[in-house]
Amino acid sequence: MTQFIDRRKLLKIASATLLGWNFAKAADWNPSFFNPHEDKTLMALTELIIPRTDTPGAYDANVHRYLGLFLSVAAPIDQKQFVDGLSWLDRMSQQHYKRDFADCTQDEQTGLLRPIANANLFFNQAMTMTSLIYLSTPEGYKELNKLGPPPATLACQH
Repeated sequence: MTQFIDRRKLLKIASATLLGWNFAKAADWNPSFFNPHEDKTLMALTELIIPRTDTPGAYDANVHRYLGLFLSVAAPIDQKQFVDGLSWLDRMSQQHYKRDFADCTQDEQTGLLRPIANANLFFNQAMTMTSLIYLSTPEGYKELNKLGPPPATLACQH
């Protein structure tokens, strides 16, 4: 079985992706890597991973856009594996609900993902990438640091 992107490569690509900040925020943005259907599926998946609550979710932070930029510079094998993972989500959704993943309710989407959450390489990679990208956006950074810096007394005093 082919491995997904390793962590070091993931961080390197994430850093390069974040240089595309203005591009991903543009109002006239179009998917740079995914086709419109894949992008819609990715939006649903990333928002399920980091939903909007009283704080911005993955959609608000444009995580799907950054992920597209991220994969546009990835190795072809990594690109194919991620797109294959999105297609797999649709096939699973079609088998269970006769609809594509993005057209299912949030409960149906969760029902598909919950049983595979710890064992599926694609879903684990999507969670990792979504989290890394989200925490690198202004929305995620604000959430990560909303309590301010840790107190000086937190560090070891030795």
